[in-house]
Amino acid sequence: DKTGYPVATLDASMDLEADLGIDSIKRVEILGALQERLPGVPPLSPEAAGELRTLGQIVGHLAGSSPAAAPPAAIPTAAAAPAGTSAPISREHVQHALFAIVNDKTGYPLDTLEPGLDLEADLGIDSIKRVEILGALQEQMPHLPELTPESAGELRTLGQIVAHLVGATPDAVATEATPASAALPVAEARLRPLAPPDRLELALPANACCLITDDGSPLAAALAARLTAQRWPIVIVRLPGIIDAEPAGPHVALSDMSETQLVDVLRQIGEAHGPVAAFIHIQPQAHDGAAGMQHQKDVLRHVFLAARQLSPDLNRAGRAAYAAFVTITRIDGQLGLASHTPHTAIAGGLFGLTKTLRQEWPLVSCRAIDIAPEVDAEQAAEWIEAELYDPDRTVVEVGLGAIGRVTIAADVERR
Repeated sequence: DKTGYPVATLDASMDLEADLGIDSIKRVEILGALQERLPGVPPLSPEAAGELRTLGQIVGHLAGSSPAAAPPAAIPTAAAAPAGTSAPISREHVQHALFAIVNDKTGYPLDTLEPGLDLEADLGIDSIKRVEILGALQEQMPHLPELTPESAGELRTLGQIVAHLVGATPDAVATEATPASAALPVAEARLRPLAPPDRLELALPANACCLITDDGSPLAAALAARLTAQRWPIVIVRLPGIIDAEPAGPHVALSDMSETQLVDVLRQIGEAHGPVAAFIHIQPQAHDGAAGMQHQKDVLRHVFLAARQLSPDLNRAGRAAYAAFVTITRIDGQLGLASHTPHTAIAGGLFGLTKTLRQEWPLVSCRAIDIAPEVDAEQAAEWIEAELYDPDRTVVEVGLGAIGRVTIAADVERR
């Protein structure tokens, strides 16, 4: 269902990555669906899942087969633990463990985390990252009650997760954690100025190429020209509906927005130009109306699919020399925080994807860049080139425009 491989072609000995091309993102999605369909199977943490290479090893692990058939036995659930074998775990202990894992997986300092913080609205934790965090917590504290994907989706705050796991209701912990007389923690996003980027001397791996998606503006051609001058082999990928002049140099056009067409085009590029070491997506400007909104959604979906297909190439390039996954939006140059500028929220999905990939692909330089729409193509291309050569991997979101180079920081206050 998740990959399109016919059931008859699947075999227990198949390697998820080498044989089926299933990357870590798709693996989390598949295991989440399996947990939803078979809620009685032991939870499988991302760390444990990463050690299981074949379909058969996953089945063996979840079924509790012998070490000879699979890696070590599955993590026991609270229901499976014999009575009296462990003392009750305090709420403070669970909260401390959860906060430590959130700190490790997202980088938020421990002293900024509060029970009332919303995972998505305040911390920007998407469903994939949520599964990873909860899996790590389950592995660290295996006797906690099992948290299914359905129940996890209903728990909005860190405090509600803790309450659910120690057996209280979400409402009860919210009342206990934040009495009427206490100040509520509020996380606010603000823009933080960034210094100009440093320049790392780098080169793509031998015989590799860089893909740039054509957004229909002069930016793709301007960026291709700058990177070609730096000896980057460039291939421009034209999305359906783009009608500007033919780009100079190698280019290929997608005839439709299907995954089949995307896979075929990427295969052709690999055969003609070598593996992809850098992917730069320029998001087309949004058009009014339902058709324009749907096109934005289709393009966003295509970037997700491209990330999945390019994962092996980009990670190999990162191990060998250098690799990059970069998304470009033209919202307001302030990462959507300039309230006077109307824009569609769909392009914001690129920021979530890029931040997730930064965690999934530590060897790939992942960056989401927002450039003010009024900036001309030549200046924008110069700025993008500078970001590509920046060695600071801790910066993942960058806004460029009238107020300079900025990123987003979270301020937590009590009100």
